[in-house]
Amino acid sequence: MSFAGWAVVAFAAVLVACGPRFGFSPPQGEPEWVEELIPGADPKHAILGVSGTAVDDIWAVAEGRKIFHYDGRSWSEQSFPEMRSGWRSIHAVARDDVWASGNTGYLAHFDGVRWTVQNLDAAKNGTPINGIQSYFDIPYVIAWPGEVWVPSERVRKTASGWSAIPSQGVTVALTSPWGASPRSVWSGSTQLVHFDGEKWSEVRPDGWKEGDMSTLECASADNDLWIYRSSEKDPSRSKTMLHFDGVRFVETALPPGVKLGRMFAQSPSAAWMSDSRGALLKWDGKQWRWSPHGSKRWDFFTLYAPPGGKAIAAGFPGDRILREK
Repeated sequence: MSFAGWAVVAFAAVLVACGPRFGFSPPQGEPEWVEELIPGADPKHAILGVSGTAVDDIWAVAEGRKIFHYDGRSWSEQSFPEMRSGWRSIHAVARDDVWASGNTGYLAHFDGVRWTVQNLDAAKNGTPINGIQSYFDIPYVIAWPGEVWVPSERVRKTASGWSAIPSQGVTVALTSPWGASPRSVWSGSTQLVHFDGEKWSEVRPDGWKEGDMSTLECASADNDLWIYRSSEKDPSRSKTMLHFDGVRFVETALPPGVKLGRMFAQSPSAAWMSDSRGALLKWDGKQWRWSPHGSKRWDFFTLYAPPGGKAIAAGFPGDRILREK
């Protein structure tokens, strides 16, 4: 596990042990989520990524070198080649086409039968020292039929092999991008950008001002994007959650006091958000509201909902998930 990985898990452990965060008490009410244990998972190793293709085909990766699969009835640990560090993200394209990325340059693919693991050449960190090659961590991977991107290293793999992701028009890091296809990809860390298959272009939300920063939080389609807007030059300018419907950006109000964590969008009328202090919220197409889960001891690192299925929230502790009722 990388130092950064240990730091994340250690900090989460401190927060969990402390119970309610810094005076914050999760919203009360009838719990809308139920805990579900994952056999073989270690509570000390956070679940950092969940992805799937259907309600009976869901994958989860943990910091502690483990991958789990849900078949609609139960979770099971998966076998794969030995590796030295843990996973960071996973993206399922089809039942026989799943990609996972991890620390120290690890990239893995599942073909429906077995996993193959490699150290990505593009993630090499300098020259070998005493014959040992070091690698950068790969925090996320996105994929479509026949193509996979490793945005942190700006490389992609197609039927022709590995090549650079076109960078024309983009000067910022490709942070947590989302794409309906390789010809329509969105990303945003300080500015919101869109890739049309050939070049990138900046997209400025309605009401944009100099110094505004637009962070892409999640999306389910080109007409269902969630963007968090803030300003580095004007602290008085309110931090705002924007929803893009393919035509315009609309401000959406959050309940008072929300501290944004993770997000996942299933459709324009269904999205979920975690509060960084261990609470959950839900979007119903009209408003954001708290979604009580009945537990005070959670750190959420990932949210996911399969097509037509119930949402999943996971993180720390890593031996279980929360599934929406």
